[in-house]
Amino acid sequence: MKLIAKIVVGVLLAALIAWAIYDPTEFRHKLLGYSKEEQKQAWDEVSETHERVMRDLEQQRIQSNKEYARLKFGEAAASQYELCENYPPTAKANQIKCQKLMDRIKHAQAQEPTW
Repeated sequence: MKLIAKIVVGVLLAALIAWAIYDPTEFRHKLLGYSKEEQKQAWDEVSETHERVMRDLEQQRIQSNKEYARLKFGEAAASQYELCENYPPTAKANQIKCQKLMDRIKHAQAQEPTW
């Protein structure tokens, strides 16, 4: 019985050594966990990915609304919408004009049936 226990312990120890040699990073992570530096790096990557996704979604929203304005109100409205989104006006008259267009698009979208 003692011989079997020694063999099992030896095999397990050999497996641990082989694992440590084959993949030392994973071995360290399983035994000790991730370091503060590794955790910070992972969260930084998550944050960067989140920011990139949000920028992409915003661009898709603008493109979608521009296409909607083009189909519903014509090319001039689509061009004006794109200008309003990408280059917000500073003059009060232009701000009002952009706000009216945005309200008009929102109102038209609200009237569309939802499936």
